[in-house]
Amino acid sequence: MTTAPKTKRQWIKHRPKIQLRLLGERRPGSTFTAELRLRAKRAVPVDGVTAELRGQQQIRLRSGNAASTHQVAFLRLEAQVLPKGSLTAGEHVYTVSFQLPSDAPPSITATGLRVSYTLRVHVHIPWWPDRKAEYDIPVEFPLGELQQRPAVFVSNEGGPEGRRPYAELSLASTQLATGTALRGAVALYNVEHVRYHVLALELRRRHQV
Repeated sequence: MTTAPKTKRQWIKHRPKIQLRLLGERRPGSTFTAELRLRAKRAVPVDGVTAELRGQQQIRLRSGNAASTHQVAFLRLEAQVLPKGSLTAGEHVYTVSFQLPSDAPPSITATGLRVSYTLRVHVHIPWWPDRKAEYDIPVEFPLGELQQRPAVFVSNEGGPEGRRPYAELSLASTQLATGTALRGAVALYNVEHVRYHVLALELRRRHQV
């Protein structure tokens, strides 16, 4: 029995394509799960498929005309998706999960501060360039027990004065969580003397480094 020699195409190994889909929420103290899809045109041997979740904090400090940047890697979690073996032709779907620490900070990008998470997928192919992919993973703010704390804000502590503009803003609560709505009402005074044209509300995020 004779065996035909392999063609050049058969000797070339195929690197599978990687797709990632996030499942559910990603909050500190919860389990983060992702769906991983590997698509191979033809069978390829692998030394394994791994996933690594990394968290990094970058702080930029400025003093006068001088500025310095400090980077700290605060999280590194690894998981094995597939052991050593062979990845057959076609599409393969796997799930990978990571337990986020309860004290992990949420993702944030602001002036002087950036907290980011990345998920790195690595398909180890023996004697061939590996397939690698990296994805940004947004981690949301933790959902604690919110308390209803109504508040009233005024444009003048002394109340309406003469014919001057005056406004009051009433909020149902000063505590908000991601995905919730800010509810309240605005009252304008001295409307018979003041022509109000535009009412604009701006919600700003503040952070302290």
